[in-house]
Amino acid sequence: MEFQELCGRLSVDYAATLARFSGNEGLFRRFLLRFPSDGTFAKLQAAQAAGDLTGMETGAHTLKGVSANLGLSRLQTACDQLVQAIRRGDEAAVPGLYAQVEQAYRAAVELLQSEEVR
Repeated sequence: MEFQELCGRLSVDYAATLARFSGNEGLFRRFLLRFPSDGTFAKLQAAQAAGDLTGMETGAHTLKGVSANLGLSRLQTACDQLVQAIRRGDEAAVPGLYAQVEQAYRAAVELLQSEEVR
């Protein structure tokens, strides 16, 4: 699969994200393809398993930033919603919002790991 096609399947705004990488597609490609090995989601997952809302907020906020830099807008939006719920003390919403983050994360990772990118 061509890199731009992969970006389309991930709903990445290719042009905007490429601009974030100063037009360097090689650099953009390297960072995006390394995303599955980034440990940020594992930290969020550990905080969730421990019931640590402060750790979840930190983890989700960090993952939001990483996903924003890579143009992973679905994951970015899900992370933002989780962060906002935690900050406003809406603990009842946290499990469902965490599930949305996990789903968006796993979908992105699955696609990134399943395709040979040219």
